[in-house]
Amino acid sequence: MGIFVSDSGGGKFTPHPTGLWQMVACDVIDKGVEDTPYGPKHKVIVVWESNEANDKGVRYTIRKKYTASLNEKAKLR
Repeated sequence: MGIFVSDSGGGKFTPHPTGLWQMVACDVIDKGVEDTPYGPKHKVIVVWESNEANDKGVRYTIRKKYTASLNEKAKLR
């Protein structure tokens, strides 16, 4: 499963270097039920922290929102 990071145009940041990196899932945020084009779905955000630091010495974090489902077709599974 790949995690893609994109700049939303809101701020200046240094993106994480490309390649394969060891990361630790450091947080799971329960967003509750949100409306989607497919109806209301329970959503969670998983946050990973890299062992790589930026030029200011702060470790990179990457986050991705998922539907809280362990169905065999779900991306979170």
